[in-house]
Amino acid sequence: MQPKLKMIPKMINNDKRNFYFLLIISFFACLALGWYSYHQYQIIETRTKQLAAITDTVRLYRTKTGGSGAGRTIFVGSKEDALEVLKTSDSKAYQAVKNTSGLRNYTDMKTVTRIDTVVKADTVYMIKDSTGKLSYSLVKDIQEPKKWYTAKVEVKNDSVGLKLSMHDRYQIISHDKSNGLFKPKSYVISVENENPYVTITDVKSFEIQPKNKHTAIKIGGVVAISAAAFLLLHK
Repeated sequence: MQPKLKMIPKMINNDKRNFYFLLIISFFACLALGWYSYHQYQIIETRTKQLAAITDTVRLYRTKTGGSGAGRTIFVGSKEDALEVLKTSDSKAYQAVKNTSGLRNYTDMKTVTRIDTVVKADTVYMIKDSTGKLSYSLVKDIQEPKKWYTAKVEVKNDSVGLKLSMHDRYQIISHDKSNGLFKPKSYVISVENENPYVTITDVKSFEIQPKNKHTAIKIGGVVAISAAAFLLLHK
């Protein structure tokens, strides 16, 4: 019976080792599961925001100063995500994003310029050449009172020329937008101008983020730590 009594301390030590081993394994397993769950949640949230950005329509409005404004949800994702969307929707933006390395943001907008102006001739020059043929010419400079545009009209016989120069100031703002309780926030862009003769009709923006390639490495690291703990406890 004496040998059996000597084995008891060793059995107790083994039980303690196994207990600590299971405790450590459980701890790291919980860490790995928590990290994986959080990563999956981020993927779902990102895809939800991307879908909202794709289906979002532009919001047009007038500013207090008489200018125009446009707002839209920003598409946030990797370069591959942006190219996948742009490939079938905007060939110009697709090429710009594809061929620009290190690009972090791409914003594009469309404007319409409308000027209703009646040109009244102050002086019309009429000239008769040696053959008796009559020709005429007119040059008129136009400047808008607030200098939003300047123009030069040149008329000679049956041809008309116009030189137009527009002046404008733009403001681009990006900010978070709340979509209600328990719903992910949207990242939106607003573009406003000051020239009342220019109207912003569309805007879209893409924020390019580097692709996360380290998730598998982090989970593998947790597994490696667990394996190392197993080897240390069973020496």
